[in-house]
Amino acid sequence: MKYSIITVNLNNANGLRDTVNSVIIQTCRDFEFIIIDGGSTDDSKSIIEQNSSHIDYWVSEHDQGIFNAMNKGIRASKGDYLIFMNSGDCFYNEHVLEDSQKYLGADFVIGEIKRKDTLETMNYELSDITMMTFYTGAIPHQATFHNRKLFLDKLYDENLKISSDWKLFFEEIVLRNASYTLMPVVVSVFETSGISNTNSDLAAKERMQIISENLPYRIIKDYERYKDKECEMLELIPQFKYTRTINRIITGFTKAILSLSKTKIVKLLSK
Repeated sequence: MKYSIITVNLNNANGLRDTVNSVIIQTCRDFEFIIIDGGSTDDSKSIIEQNSSHIDYWVSEHDQGIFNAMNKGIRASKGDYLIFMNSGDCFYNEHVLEDSQKYLGADFVIGEIKRKDTLETMNYELSDITMMTFYTGAIPHQATFHNRKLFLDKLYDENLKISSDWKLFFEEIVLRNASYTLMPVVVSVFETSGISNTNSDLAAKERMQIISENLPYRIIKDYERYKDKECEMLELIPQFKYTRTINRIITGFTKAILSLSKTKIVKLLSK
């Protein structure tokens, strides 16, 4: 079996309905569909039962959090590649699984992702994955197909509330040099009300804890110092990079300009 689609849900009936609908219309049928519900008290269980003919495995019971639920899904899965499409997240169109097949082979196969509220593409500039990718952001699990072998000897860390998926990507790609493929396929539309988006402070704290446990202090300090070095204006005049004072001034000025609204920029330019 090529794909396992794993959906975790808790009291998000409307989001679950959208997710289920995006799965069952896929033109590629070489997949199993798994739903792990945390004992919802809304209409979620009814939605699952109504679509049971399209679902290969489901359970509705109390769990210990999102990553405990995702681990339940992993244990129940049989596909070559796993993708986690939690309630509210949806496949971008009915051809996603079909369009992704030719890119499979690496440990991670990573596509593009759009916001559900604005349909803005979030990781369209991702052309390479380095430590800086993790220091300044994340890889979206909703747009990533995970090779089953990644979970043969480990599962998600259930001690973390938000960043266990980030930890898996970090450990496998940065520390173990796992292979990955970046594919030009929009895989999913993600729900912006998820916990990692609504509790960014906790997410940042957990990520820094993971980095601190795995990298020496002096390396971390370098990333703190140079995380803004790829300022577009500095790229225009490379010599500026060698002057720390000018580097800070240019980077700060660029950030200030980018923070302005288009209306304010037009007003400034018209003066």
